Amino acid sequence: MNLLSLSSIVLLVATGSLFAQPPRRSQGRATQRREAFYEELDLSKEQKEAWLSLREERRNHASLAGRETSPMYAYRDSIRMELQKDTPDTARIHAFSEEIGAAHARRTRAMTDYLLAVKEILTPEQFTTLLERQKERAPREKRGETRKKPRRN
Repeated sequence: MNLLSLSSIVLLVATGSLFAQPPRRSQGRATQRREAFYEELDLSKEQKEAWLSLREERRNHASLAGRETSPMYAYRDSIRMELQKDTPDTARIHAFSEEIGAAHARRTRAMTDYLLAVKEILTPEQFTTLLERQKERAPREKRGETRKKPRRN
């Protein structure tokens, strides 16, 4: 009976490890980049804790941003479908466009509110560094454009 129990436990533990997934490679790099950035800003312990708390709060509300993004895609699809009709309804297309614009405005307002909260945590020099880094990251590739840097294998 002990052998059966022991075998069952070993089997249970082994099966659990088979289904476990390692963390995504990008998660580790993102954490490393974030930590390096915190070091570059020379954050105090209090500043880092306040910023992490703010990030966590924002992450908890990230689903709100997702709720803004999903309708935008649906409205874009609706515009495409309307344009494919023999006689597209211009008023409907304009209404969809206004909804997309309103959703973008809400997302922009949320990002601005976040940056204002971060600004209160950081010193003026640290905030300037943050804005400079954002400016460096701003020109991201758009879908369909060719990559400027070759991919690493």
